[in-house]
Amino acid sequence: MQRLRDLGRPRLLIVAPDAAAPATVDCDEDWIRLPAEDADVRARIAALAARAARHGLTPKTTGDGRLVFRGRWVNVSGIEEILARSLSEHFGELVDDRTVEAAVSAGRPTT
Repeated sequence: MQRLRDLGRPRLLIVAPDAAAPATVDCDEDWIRLPAEDADVRARIAALAARAARHGLTPKTTGDGRLVFRGRWVNVSGIEEILARSLSEHFGELVDDRTVEAAVSAGRPTT
């Protein structure tokens, strides 16, 4: 499952009747408890596919001055890379100024 997570692939977890509910916050992950109706499984899969299409992969910084997203990349300066890394870690969320300032202070950009 980690391999699918690393690839950004949607995952439907099938949970045993007596197992604890998984704690998942990833928009590309959902779960359903057995026994489950086929229609319910199909509905969860369709919902996962729709969320995955809306959210997509998160942008990544490479550490060598590149910002990569959906197979494309751009060159970024040191400060831009630090900012992009901080924002990518919170992709899809509102990021407050303290988080951004802390990232810049910790990164000590040279450019």
